[in-house]
Amino acid sequence: MDQLTERLSSLGVTNFPQIPSAHPVYNPLDIFRSHIAERLVQLAPPEAHVTPEAVFSGLDRSTKPETGDFVLALPRLRIKQPKPQELGLEWQAKVPSPTSRSSYYSSASHR
Repeated sequence: MDQLTERLSSLGVTNFPQIPSAHPVYNPLDIFRSHIAERLVQLAPPEAHVTPEAVFSGLDRSTKPETGDFVLALPRLRIKQPKPQELGLEWQAKVPSPTSRSSYYSSASHR
C-alpha cells in the first residue's frame, strides 16, 4: 500500500480515503470508487447516516458505456426519504457535469 500511495502522490493524489473494504493494491478501480464514495456521501441527508463504506459498497462497474464507468443503486443506501428516483435527480443536480458530456448522456442516466 505504501508503494501505491507513493505513486499516487507523485501524480498529485495525496488524500486517499480510508475505506475498509477498498483494496486498491488488488483492484486499482477501488481508488476511483473510494474518491467517488467520499464525495457522494456528502450529498446524503445527515439524518440518513450514510457512510462512505455504504456508498463504496453500492458502487458497481457499469455494464453499458452510455451509463458511465460506475453506477450506484440508490436503494442500496436505504435512505427513506426522498424516494430513490427523486434522490438521484437531486444528487445529479448537485454534481457538476463535465462540459464534454452531451445531452444524450444526461438523459441516459434517468432511465
